[in-house]
Amino acid sequence: MISSTNKLYKFDNISIYQFILGPLETNNYLIVNNKRQAILIDCTSSKEIIEFIKNNDLELVYILLTHCHVDHICGVNSVYNNFKCRVMLNEREFYHLNESKLIYRVYGFEEEPNIYEYELLKEGDIVKIEDFELKVLFTPGHTLGSLSFYNQKNNILFSGDVLFYESIGRTDLPGGDFNLLIKTIKEKIFKLPDNTLIFPGHYISTTIFHEKSNNPFLK
Repeated sequence: MISSTNKLYKFDNISIYQFILGPLETNNYLIVNNKRQAILIDCTSSKEIIEFIKNNDLELVYILLTHCHVDHICGVNSVYNNFKCRVMLNEREFYHLNESKLIYRVYGFEEEPNIYEYELLKEGDIVKIEDFELKVLFTPGHTLGSLSFYNQKNNILFSGDVLFYESIGRTDLPGGDFNLLIKTIKEKIFKLPDNTLIFPGHYISTTIFHEKSNNPFLK
């Protein structure tokens, strides 16, 4: 049984369930293959994710973190404790992880953003479940160690808070760098095919062609 989520995207070899969670309406993506194995990208809160995985008898293999701002990580510890999956992030995100532990209540989150067991990801790494794989892109600018995840077969990109529909990630927080973010988008993300479908950390999906043509920050 697949219960309702905020949005569902279906491809030949995977389904992507989008959960919009938390006070900042953060996108969490659960990628499920035909063998019911799953990858979770970002984890705002645990209740909805745990319930969905258990109700649908899924095997959660990975939690991949695009970055460690508070709204992307508060549910990680509880989800990990339930499923003993592999949690993966970039080492430069430890600064933001520690910062999130200090401010999570200020933003209205009840779960403390603790991550005790993790593995490190870097540019070019591949994360795989059966015939579905994600290539890691190092995409700093919004944070020190922001990552994006690209699947070539289906031509989809999970961009975190680097690139949004007709916008970009904010750079006025510690670790943000506007010039670096623009450079990252133009030299990393815009090198992908124009019809690449982008699943961002907030707001609606978009494509690289649309952002090249319409994003006021990237003209």
